Amino acid sequence: MFKNKLLLLLAGACLGLPLEATTILNTYPDGPTAYTNAFVLEAQTFTAPADTVLSSFQFQMFSALGQTVQLEVFLWSAGGPVGSSLFTSASMARINATQDFLVSNINLSLTQGDLYGAVIDSGGYYSFNAAFNTNRNSYTGGNMWLVDQGSTTWNTFQTDNLLFQATFVATQDSPVPEPDAFLLMGAGLTTLALLRRRRSGLYS
Repeated sequence: MFKNKLLLLLAGACLGLPLEATTILNTYPDGPTAYTNAFVLEAQTFTAPADTVLSSFQFQMFSALGQTVQLEVFLWSAGGPVGSSLFTSASMARINATQDFLVSNINLSLTQGDLYGAVIDSGGYYSFNAAFNTNRNSYTGGNMWLVDQGSTTWNTFQTDNLLFQATFVATQDSPVPEPDAFLLMGAGLTTLALLRRRRSGLYS
């Protein structure tokens, strides 16, 4: 078992593969304590961590059945979204009154330390209510933003977070192995073979 793990680590290191390089932002343990009401857009801002590729984003909604929602990601400023959407998901339909929506395979490269916003867009349907927490116990790198029905102005709620879980990975690119990496992996495999041969000799 030890040799198998060592072999996997050697191969991963030599090929430049990331080993468990993941950051998860999760406010689910803090709530939910409430749902938004009469807002046409909800957003959660977040600061891009060292693992800069946004892999997935999950949030919770409460609404009538049959309504649809999309997730969009924007660069964010002190007044709200900046520029056009960096990512837009496919439309997702409500199948339960209270439902968690998971958007996976986002694979969006961000800039570490910059502020971004994950926008929940229900197409103007103001009774599509997002779960949120009236605290920021689990995450302080961003907060909840809302747009009122009949308005286009974003309002910030600096003491609240949406109920969300965001997963980030270190890279979305698979680096090409260098020649030295193959030599290192070959040396490692040779060492393992010698260790196995020596151990077999001891017990023969």
